[in-house]
Amino acid sequence: MDEAQSSRILLRSDLSFDPALAILQRQDKTILLTAREAAVLRALLQSPRCWHSADALASRLKRRWPHINAHSIEQIIVGLRRKLGESGKHPTILLSR
Repeated sequence: MDEAQSSRILLRSDLSFDPALAILQRQDKTILLTAREAAVLRALLQSPRCWHSADALASRLKRRWPHINAHSIEQIIVGLRRKLGESGKHPTILLSR
């Protein structure tokens, strides 16, 4: 396994995330993430299977983006779900309460 493959995080059998390059790989398709999308996904993956409030995620990212807030996080997650190929009504990767 080369270094590029070892940095990928498997999200589903057909979907991986490369945090170093801020990309999703679904089968043979590469999906670019924005810096904020990649930062939110990295933060979520640091504590998998835990519930994170939008406020808590915003607080974690305030150093880099001082004006980020809970609403911004919610919008970023909507975009991430779309890029992950999920619907907001029945997500399987980014779950919410």
